Amino acid sequence: MKRPTKLTACLLAAAAFAAGPSGAQDDSALAVLDLRPYGVSAEDLETFADIFVDVEKISIRYEMELARAENERETALLRARQERETRQQIEKRGWTEAKYEQVNEIVDRNPALLTRVLALIEERS
Repeated sequence: MKRPTKLTACLLAAAAFAAGPSGAQDDSALAVLDLRPYGVSAEDLETFADIFVDVEKISIRYEMELARAENERETALLRARQERETRQQIEKRGWTEAKYEQVNEIVDRNPALLTRVLALIEERS
């Protein structure tokens, strides 16, 4: 499963932006965003944000373990466990990996959705 790299990079940029004095966003504009043209619901974005936070926690934990791996076999075993845990987190929310990837692609292509998802992720972090 590919990681949503654009979203991850935007998270870092958004955190830096929000820390500044003019970083306050107009949450009301995000709340009234009409999602119908994008083919996702507000519930989809909420679930996506929940999953994204869970997946990032798993990724961070395994990055540290992978850095300590002593050989390729150990690395492969760790990656397999990471993928399994990631899939379980996605399925725990009633989604498939395909749905997660689909929503990720929609969010990555639409700046307004990306802004909304970043705000949701920030709330959860």
